[in-house]
Amino acid sequence: MRYAYHFEFCERPEMPEWLRGDLFLSLGFIQDLFGLRRILDETVPSLVLNCGAKRVIELGCGSGQGLARVAHALPHLPMLATDVYPHPQLWAEALKGQKAVTWSERSVGFDDFDQVLSDDLLQGSVLLLMAAFHHAPPARARKFLERAARCGSSIIIVEPLERTALGVLLGASAALPALVYPIRALVLGHQHGLPARVIAWRRLAVFHWVIPLIPLILFHDGVVSAFRQRTTPDWLELTQGLPFTLEARQGLGPFRNFSAVLLSNRSGQA
Repeated sequence: MRYAYHFEFCERPEMPEWLRGDLFLSLGFIQDLFGLRRILDETVPSLVLNCGAKRVIELGCGSGQGLARVAHALPHLPMLATDVYPHPQLWAEALKGQKAVTWSERSVGFDDFDQVLSDDLLQGSVLLLMAAFHHAPPARARKFLERAARCGSSIIIVEPLERTALGVLLGASAALPALVYPIRALVLGHQHGLPARVIAWRRLAVFHWVIPLIPLILFHDGVVSAFRQRTTPDWLELTQGLPFTLEARQGLGPFRNFSAVLLSNRSGQA
């Protein structure tokens, strides 16, 4: 299956903040169902330790739930949550009690992370991208890798899909568990003593069921995401001439469709 880069709704800057937040929460629930939690609990921490990182910086942190899992497994390692569209309220809830984790309220993206974040912060750190790097087309991805190499940073990329027929099918099926998410959110809210208005349950119900905007977006973006995934030959081509050692773990999770890639910096700076 050939690599293809098409439009995704979740990338659009005009998407309202509330819709983006609800979309990320629903997506986090779906990824957990597809087996992401074990990868965050076990695979990612082992890769962080393998490259001897002194800090984890997540780019594209979304709701912060994924970084919270990694932080739980590595409680003494400093971590920083960043995103192009910062979500400090979501992060404050997801990362509650994680004393080693901080977040940036400034916008941080693939194209400017080395300008927004200091050299001292980046050197020796590992940049973590969970379900995020496929948003970068090849030319932009190469420039990102070049920036990371210059900063002395290693990179860990986790993707919930692979570029296969099964990956496309799983991407499309993300819309189905999304229909359950409003109930899940209400149950969790009640368990924590939160009234329905606090968790915006009516809004979740409207845009998951009455006007199923979120499931439709997840269906479309899930299929597109599968075609954007990179194989080992793609990684070797992208990193050619750069000081990275490639370690790829594929076929992860109950559906054997997650992948985790470590690009360990060999420059002696990381």
